[in-house]
Amino acid sequence: MGLVIGIIGSIVAGGIIGFVARALVPGKQDLSIPWTIGLGIAGMVLGQIIGRIITPNNQGVPWIAGTIGAVVVLLGLMKSGYLSRLTGTA
Repeated sequence: MGLVIGIIGSIVAGGIIGFVARALVPGKQDLSIPWTIGLGIAGMVLGQIIGRIITPNNQGVPWIAGTIGAVVVLLGLMKSGYLSRLTGTA
Protein backbone atom coordinates (compact mmCIF):
# COMPACT_ATOMS: atom_id res chain seq x y z
CA MET A 1 0.00 0.00 0.00
CA GLY A 2 2.89 2.37 0.78
CA LEU A 3 4.26 2.00 -2.75
CA VAL A 4 0.92 2.95 -4.33
CA ILE A 5 0.63 6.02 -2.11
CA GLY A 6 4.22 6.97 -2.97
CA ILE A 7 3.50 6.71 -6.70
CA ILE A 8 0.30 8.74 -6.41
CA GLY A 9 2.13 11.33 -4.32
CA SER A 10 4.87 11.58 -6.94
CA ILE A 11 2.31 12.07 -9.70
CA VAL A 12 0.50 14.81 -7.77
CA ALA A 13 3.75 16.55 -6.76
CA GLY A 14 5.08 16.21 -10.31
CA GLY A 15 1.93 17.82 -11.68
CA ILE A 16 2.15 20.75 -9.28
CA ILE A 17 5.88 21.28 -9.82
CA GLY A 18 5.52 20.92 -13.61
CA PHE A 19 2.66 23.43 -13.67
CA VAL A 20 4.62 25.95 -11.58
CA ALA A 21 7.71 25.50 -13.78
CA ARG A 22 5.64 26.10 -16.93
CA ALA A 23 4.19 29.24 -15.34
CA LEU A 24 7.67 30.56 -14.48
CA VAL A 25 9.21 30.00 -17.93
CA PRO A 26 8.21 32.64 -20.48
CA GLY A 27 6.95 31.54 -23.86
CA LYS A 28 4.45 28.99 -25.03
CA GLN A 29 4.89 25.35 -24.12
CA ASP A 30 2.35 23.03 -25.72
CA LEU A 31 2.69 20.27 -23.16
CA SER A 32 -0.15 17.94 -22.29
CA ILE A 33 -0.97 17.09 -18.70
CA PRO A 34 1.02 13.81 -18.77
CA TRP A 35 4.07 15.65 -20.17
CA THR A 36 3.67 18.35 -17.52
CA ILE A 37 3.63 15.66 -14.82
CA GLY A 38 6.69 14.03 -16.41
CA LEU A 39 8.44 17.41 -16.46
CA GLY A 40 7.68 17.85 -12.76
CA ILE A 41 8.91 14.36 -11.88
CA ALA A 42 12.14 14.92 -13.86
CA GLY A 43 12.54 18.24 -12.06
CA MET A 44 12.01 16.55 -8.69
CA VAL A 45 14.73 14.01 -9.47
CA LEU A 46 17.17 16.69 -10.64
CA GLY A 47 16.23 18.91 -7.69
CA GLN A 48 16.79 16.07 -5.21
CA ILE A 49 20.25 15.41 -6.62
CA ILE A 50 21.20 19.09 -6.47
CA GLY A 51 19.52 19.56 -3.09
CA ARG A 52 21.44 16.69 -1.51
CA ILE A 53 24.70 18.11 -2.82
CA ILE A 54 24.00 21.62 -1.49
CA THR A 55 22.26 20.75 1.79
CA PRO A 56 22.91 17.22 3.08
CA ASN A 57 19.94 17.25 5.49
CA ASN A 58 17.68 18.56 2.65
CA GLN A 59 14.99 19.97 4.93
CA GLY A 60 12.51 22.33 3.32
CA VAL A 61 14.32 22.21 0.00
CA PRO A 62 12.52 19.50 -2.05
CA TRP A 63 9.69 21.65 -3.44
CA ILE A 64 11.97 24.58 -4.23
CA ALA A 65 14.70 22.36 -5.66
CA GLY A 66 12.14 20.37 -7.64
CA THR A 67 10.70 23.51 -9.17
CA ILE A 68 14.15 24.83 -10.06
CA GLY A 69 15.03 21.43 -11.51
CA ALA A 70 11.85 21.40 -13.62
CA VAL A 71 12.58 24.93 -14.90
CA VAL A 72 16.09 23.79 -15.87
CA VAL A 73 14.70 20.71 -17.66
CA LEU A 74 12.06 22.80 -19.48
CA LEU A 75 14.59 25.44 -20.55
CA GLY A 76 16.91 22.68 -21.77
CA LEU A 77 14.10 21.12 -23.81
CA MET A 78 13.17 24.49 -25.29
CA LYS A 79 16.78 25.44 -26.10
CA SER A 80 17.56 22.11 -27.72
CA GLY A 81 14.46 22.28 -29.92
CA TYR A 82 13.33 18.91 -28.60
CA LEU A 83 10.20 20.42 -27.07
CA SER A 84 8.87 21.49 -30.47
CA ARG A 85 9.60 18.03 -31.91
CA LEU A 86 7.95 16.43 -28.88
CA THR A 87 4.76 18.46 -29.16
CA GLY A 88 4.69 18.65 -32.97
CA THR A 89 4.79 22.45 -33.09
CA ALA A 90 7.03 24.42 -35.39
